[in-house]
Amino acid sequence: MKEWYLTTELCLLDSMPNSRQAVAAKAIRNNWLKRKAQGKGSAIEYHISNLHEETQKALIEKYGTDVEKKNSLETMRELKETGEKYRELEYTKPLKSQKPEPNASAIFEALPVNEVDTIDIPEFNVQAAAGAGCLSNTEYQTSVFTVSTALVRSLGLLPEYSAIVFCSGESMLPTMDDGDRILVDTRELTEPVKDGIYVIRIDEMVYVKRLKWNILNQSYKVVSDNPSYDDFEMAGEDLKRLQIIGRAAMVMRSL
Repeated sequence: MKEWYLTTELCLLDSMPNSRQAVAAKAIRNNWLKRKAQGKGSAIEYHISNLHEETQKALIEKYGTDVEKKNSLETMRELKETGEKYRELEYTKPLKSQKPEPNASAIFEALPVNEVDTIDIPEFNVQAAAGAGCLSNTEYQTSVFTVSTALVRSLGLLPEYSAIVFCSGESMLPTMDDGDRILVDTRELTEPVKDGIYVIRIDEMVYVKRLKWNILNQSYKVVSDNPSYDDFEMAGEDLKRLQIIGRAAMVMRSL
């Protein structure tokens, strides 16, 4: 069956972000297996093995043969093996022409390690709002923050998938306060994510909130640690408005 898909095809699926830009950002953030699409200019297409199981099932249902549909689990296993073979052939080398500027809602690129004992983590000027959401039209890297290699390792982080944003507001008190630095783990998060604190985007607003998944309602409860602020729930079609940028791994508070 068809194995490679353009962002224009993927964004039409219910289980995927609903814009080409959001799909491409997810692909960059998670180092998806990709190749240049033949006859499509500079367009890039992505291998089905990158995708969540539910998305793979939807594509098999749409493009697979009757036998592939009937044996969808076996089909997915074979596609995974095919994807692993492509990776061995180094299809995942970055394409220079496709490299965007660093963006806090898309890809956080850490700077190289300068010393054995320290790592420079990029800081972005997007404000993760603990309260009313902050608009973030400009999210480019403004500086770097040096942390110890031992700290990064102890948190189970990788430098190339780490970034720092700033908390804005008081709705996450006492966990986080206005102006605190938030060390964010931006690696691929299998959804639904485990309960915890995340930097998220809802429409054009960026928040830092505690997420709790309700398996019965298939919804996220978005929680403020400060009891003075109201919680809310996102379910159904509203989930398409939610993008999880990364997990808050650590809060760094200035004294």
